[in-house]
Amino acid sequence: MTKVTFVLFFLFVVQFINSQSTFQPNEKALALQILSDCYGYTFPDPATANPCGVLNAIFCKVGGNLDGTTFIFDVKILENNFSCTVGDLSYFPNLKSLSVFGNHSIGTSFFEHINNLTVLNDVTTNVQSETIPTNIKLPSSLITFSFNNLLTPLPIGFFESNIQNLYVYNAGFSASYPSSLNTINKQLTEMVLAIHQNSIPPFNMGSYLSNLNELTLNVINEKSISGYNDYSFPTFQSFRIFKHLTVNFQNYQDENSIQLFNFPSSFNKIQSLSKLNINGIGFTVDPSLGYIDLSNNSQTFDLTINGTCDIFSSCTTNDCVRLPKTSSLTVSQCSFNISNINYSTITSFQSTSNDLSQTLPDINNPLEINSYIISNTAITGAIPESYCKLGRLVFQAQNNKLNGTVPSCYQCQGGSLSSSILPNNFDNFISSTPNNCPGFSVDDSYNRTIDTIGGTLVVNGNDLGWSITSNIGYRYSLPNYQIGFQIPSGIGKNNQFSVAFTSDNIHIFYYDYIPPTIISYSIIESDGIKFFAINGTGFDTKNTNIVSFNIGGSIDFGAASNGRIVCTSIDLVSQLVQGTKYELSMQVGGQNSNVFTFGYYNLSVSNGSSLVFNTKGGLISIEGSFGTTNSSLVSVEINGIKCTVQSITYEKLTISYPSSISGNFILSINIEGSQLSIPIKISESTPNGSQTSTSTTATTSMTLSSTTTSTSTSDNEHEPNPSNSSILSISFYLLTLVLFISFYC
Repeated sequence: MTKVTFVLFFLFVVQFINSQSTFQPNEKALALQILSDCYGYTFPDPATANPCGVLNAIFCKVGGNLDGTTFIFDVKILENNFSCTVGDLSYFPNLKSLSVFGNHSIGTSFFEHINNLTVLNDVTTNVQSETIPTNIKLPSSLITFSFNNLLTPLPIGFFESNIQNLYVYNAGFSASYPSSLNTINKQLTEMVLAIHQNSIPPFNMGSYLSNLNELTLNVINEKSISGYNDYSFPTFQSFRIFKHLTVNFQNYQDENSIQLFNFPSSFNKIQSLSKLNINGIGFTVDPSLGYIDLSNNSQTFDLTINGTCDIFSSCTTNDCVRLPKTSSLTVSQCSFNISNINYSTITSFQSTSNDLSQTLPDINNPLEINSYIISNTAITGAIPESYCKLGRLVFQAQNNKLNGTVPSCYQCQGGSLSSSILPNNFDNFISSTPNNCPGFSVDDSYNRTIDTIGGTLVVNGNDLGWSITSNIGYRYSLPNYQIGFQIPSGIGKNNQFSVAFTSDNIHIFYYDYIPPTIISYSIIESDGIKFFAINGTGFDTKNTNIVSFNIGGSIDFGAASNGRIVCTSIDLVSQLVQGTKYELSMQVGGQNSNVFTFGYYNLSVSNGSSLVFNTKGGLISIEGSFGTTNSSLVSVEINGIKCTVQSITYEKLTISYPSSISGNFILSINIEGSQLSIPIKISESTPNGSQTSTSTTATTSMTLSSTTTSTSTSDNEHEPNPSNSSILSISFYLLTLVLFISFYC
């Protein structure tokens, strides 16, 4: 009893609220008129009638206005046995959505006053036969306008408004579009246009619809329709960001009554186009070309062809579709020769419902293909051995007529793991067939040396499968034939790991880390403190590196980072003596390094900012601290070009340098392995010849690095000497970058 009382009370409250709904003048009257004209629905007492929610046609917001009155925001006129024409709706100032279906239509007066609907978002109409004024101005709030069937010319105002989506799904022969546009439209992003002899899109859409991203063309090409005349397929200028194009041909699929169009060459000029869908019969290959060319479009292009084989049957070459690299091709409901596809540019291929009996083609780029699906077709013959190089589950060929012996790669994993090629008519190979892999082999001649920072151990073999079980990370470089194992950082020799293959074979792999090699040294500075650093390879990246130094026995250096170890345990730099030779070596993981010999010179230049070089060449004096008077120990280069040392004292170095083009360069001074690099400028002329000013400046802070004089390795950190002085300008940027990194690391 209580529940019944509650329900009755609730219904009473709803009825009471509805009875209190009041509207602005004329708004309620217009709503009642729509219900009467379009639905044949009338109220016994119009004075107390509430149109809101009736027949799901009128939707209101009770008390939505500031004065508490109700307004109508959505009108839906659904298909029924009546036929009405929607006119001026200015009395619905808060209308956001209008949908008109069935035999109902939108009248001219609606379009004449549409600008009064300042919050209107979307309009959908089923049949538009009433004339649309040529001077129509759409409200700025309108986002989407849809015509299911357009039977009248569409004015240019729809292409030059603020709407973002314009859909014309079908069009009668009385419909048309403007031949050209005059105003750039940055709002329209998605559009559907029905195409026939009279409704050709504006030829300059590409230039004026600057933000159009997606376009669908519903092309009528059924010649048996009364009044049909042959016409030319529209051409397009290049779009700015246009990406997706769909062409739907509308016909009865009887090729005797279908107009065929040569595939438009303008499609290949839309370089931003990344996706093209072609549905139905309509395109054929231009006989003067012999193939479809889309190679100029953006990479990762996606082409889908459904239900049209004329593109392939009219092809006169073995390369029917030319696509940009890394493209995707999907063909369905079409029987064609899959050997006429150029797989070298395709990463994904799919063909379904192809009833042409044929064999599988060879694939020459298996590593670039990530999907190759041929299902529910009439493919016959055997699977080529080359398909073992495709990735796991890349090749799928279920429900075909394949026969013969399956390749050994499938035999190795057995039928239970080969669902991608079953069912078919293979010899003695079904889902329950056990694995059998007599051809499995591993080539143990692989390179077993790995850098201490880690690296890849590449192993070749046969029937290595598509997956393995291992505690080492891996990646198949070539499925079934080559695997790259990701070896972590470490040190020492005689390391090993084991791998279990899907063929039930277990194999042990061995590797050694490289021995340490000292290449050079550097003096680096951090927070005003100078540290001695060693550059090279084969250092321990996790633990302390112990270096033998002929001035103090064994010295601890930190763990390696970016090929460098740094001594922070003692102040090693302060113990180095100018002009003295030193030797150092180390042992990492039980392996000895080379013996590295170097001379220490605390190089600096005091007048670097005042040095003036002439393009004609000449003499110049460099002031600073050089630590020697022996010119045979000194070499000087400008961007790798040798200069001649004329004289050297502890405080001054005089050189002669060759002619050069003007520009910014790097001057490098090397004294027995100690190297200093400074930026210089070479000018067209100098005020006082080639000799520099003698004014002094504060010593410029430079990065000091060395080059080895080791018995096993040498590196002067320069490119080979250029043969042309124009290389100086190019090399400056590279050497400046090296100097910057060395100074701040």
